[in-house]
Amino acid sequence: MLMPDGSPNYTAEKSRLRCSDWNRITDANEEYERAFYQRQQAIEEQFRRTLDTAKARQSFETLDPAWKNVLETHLSAFKHAEYGLGMFSFATMQREALTIMLNNIFTVQSAEKLRFAQDVIIYMMELAEQVPGFREDRGREAWLSAPEWQGVRKNVENINAATDWGEQWLAINLIYEPLVGQLFRSRFIMLFGPQNGDFVTPVLVSTAEADHDRNVRTTIEAFKVLLSDPDYGTTNRNAVEEWVEKYIPLSVAAAKALAPLWDIPKVKVTAFSDSYERAASKLLHNLSSLGITLPKGVQV
Repeated sequence: MLMPDGSPNYTAEKSRLRCSDWNRITDANEEYERAFYQRQQAIEEQFRRTLDTAKARQSFETLDPAWKNVLETHLSAFKHAEYGLGMFSFATMQREALTIMLNNIFTVQSAEKLRFAQDVIIYMMELAEQVPGFREDRGREAWLSAPEWQGVRKNVENINAATDWGEQWLAINLIYEPLVGQLFRSRFIMLFGPQNGDFVTPVLVSTAEADHDRNVRTTIEAFKVLLSDPDYGTTNRNAVEEWVEKYIPLSVAAAKALAPLWDIPKVKVTAFSDSYERAASKLLHNLSSLGITLPKGVQV
């Protein structure tokens, strides 16, 4: 059976990465189907209980207008990034990777990205019922035209357009996520939400943070195997260094374009510069774990 373009279903040519034994790459989380579905159910139940409690206590009636703007515009815009990476990167990667283990790793992350995007959509619908004047459509408008989100959109679309599953894997989990995804989720929404009277949204966003913490462990361990491969380690390192040089500037620009968001909430918790410094530290930690340094001329 061949692909529509006549190429084989599985071919090493789908990535520049090479390995003398692909079966050495395993899932650090030891994920399997039953545990995956149990975790997804627990996540949905946790958020539903939190949301129902907020509705019963009429917590949304006192939502600050500035924070309402954050949710209907910026959290809603962020769901497009999550959906894009889940549907157009990971869903394709799981079809093209060379082992069942890699297929499983990418399938899980695709499902998690899509689950979170869907949860945000449902949450926006709930808020539209609870908060007067709340507009569900502002997120799409922001994603397509707001200056703060065009860097993220460019970043995501460049990753999705890549035709190398190894390139996409590294770009998302080791570069984009710490500099952009985690920056927005944990250093903005989760940090500012409680101080602005919102205890619901941080619960939702924390589920995506937990997903990333698991996924980055597997990604780092996999690339350690690839970079130390006795036959292809040098070839793999050359590819990784090129990808790092390509994607860090995109993610840095995307992250810094989000800086105005930190000025929106009524209660300020921290400055963007502090949040960005922590995000950059995460990126450098990821690269250091693999013995990768910043390419000449590339700054974070």
